[in-house]
Amino acid sequence: MATPFLTITENGHAPLGGVLNELPEAELRTAVFALTVLDELTGVMLRLGLPDQKIRNACVHTTCPEHRVHLCSLAYPPPNSGNWSDCVFRERFHKYAGMTLSDFAGRYGLVPTKPKTSQHP
Repeated sequence: MATPFLTITENGHAPLGGVLNELPEAELRTAVFALTVLDELTGVMLRLGLPDQKIRNACVHTTCPEHRVHLCSLAYPPPNSGNWSDCVFRERFHKYAGMTLSDFAGRYGLVPTKPKTSQHP
């Protein structure tokens, strides 16, 4: 059985396998960053493709204002002992998309809204 290219563990260490073991450190950092961003984008695309399906978000930082939109379901969260504000995915998404994850989810209808109440005269 082949070793996965990258495995992130709870303590933040990443055992590397396969061809990644042979890369010089600078190239290794670039490859790991690319794999990380690819996972993050896959999570966003999954949510866009399945907007009504409940998606498990493994991040334990449930007080994060972005947690409920589940766009970060495949991003690597800050360590459990850290704070949701340390999440680099939130920063990276805002930088490239020009909006927060919550604003993005609202724009594309990924956050259920409360039904409007009818006003009777």
